Amino acid sequence: MPYLMAFLGVTLAIWVLRPFALRVGLADLPGGRRQHADAVPLVGGVAIALGLAVALALRGSLAPASPALLAAGLIVSVAGVVDDFIELSARAKLMFQMIAASVLAAFGGVLVLHVGALFSPAAVTLGVMTVVPFTLLGMVGVMNAINMIDGADGLAGGVALTALLWFGTAAWLAGLASHVSLIGLFGCAVAAYLCFNAGGPLTRRYKVFLGDAGSLLAGLLLAWLAITLTMEPHAALKPVTAVWILAVPIGDSVSLMLRRVLCGRSPFKPDREHLHHLLQDAGFTSAQAVALLVAINLLLGGLALLAGRMQVPEHWMFYLSMLIFAGYTIYSARFFARRRAQATLPVTRR
Repeated sequence: MPYLMAFLGVTLAIWVLRPFALRVGLADLPGGRRQHADAVPLVGGVAIALGLAVALALRGSLAPASPALLAAGLIVSVAGVVDDFIELSARAKLMFQMIAASVLAAFGGVLVLHVGALFSPAAVTLGVMTVVPFTLLGMVGVMNAINMIDGADGLAGGVALTALLWFGTAAWLAGLASHVSLIGLFGCAVAAYLCFNAGGPLTRRYKVFLGDAGSLLAGLLLAWLAITLTMEPHAALKPVTAVWILAVPIGDSVSLMLRRVLCGRSPFKPDREHLHHLLQDAGFTSAQAVALLVAINLLLGGLALLAGRMQVPEHWMFYLSMLIFAGYTIYSARFFARRRAQATLPVTRR
């Protein structure tokens, strides 16, 4: 019943909030970098939050979630709605993300105590002075990764759903029933949202976007899962496996921000140089690019989980991930540099 209510709760919330959002201006307007022709309500994230709240109430237990997780989720959801209304500065958004991450770390005990055996068979344990900064950086990084990849219909939701699938599988294999139940609620809520965003009859008539409220909330929940499922006493997978499960959003955001900085631009200034833009410029339609990226994220997460079950050394997986990331970063930097150069060439007339 809670799973059904999570799905139906999101569906009903979208139905109710959509016309209200259009009336008050909580919508993404066409123009600029936007490719849609009509105003699209930014209520997907709010609907997910409401659907999860109803499902958790019916479930009768928050476990393994904590009041700190609920408080952090409320902070990023409210900040996201405000940003969708008035477009907060990058500094203000970062401040709210840091506050939410700090609440989760200080009051929820969600801390990255080690990063696994990344460089050799010996595990790398973080020192007392580095645990909190590394934890905050990781949580804020995942939140921004999901927020930044939310640029095509179904992409952020599809990537989040594949990550939830592998996190849920890892929790199930480790016998963490309460985690599996909670991940199932998250998955049902995201699946309901995708019905209004990723294509189909509901999308054509009642389309909504996730909005910053949704992308930041999804990022926070995925960061929480990545940490809690890799740290004791609930360690269900290795830290490097969690990174592979989130490979597409993390790789895209880190590579993109690195290229922006090297080009002398703000790492938070929007542009058309995401991975899905590269695929579209290479000839894929938006739907094909989204399907390919979701499939890649699904494949990489599954391979990493399988490698963990087969006891493949963590440092092998880490070095392989760095090799893949370096290859993509170099190729994308050259690709977008050529595109920028072509855009600035003078037009000659005959």
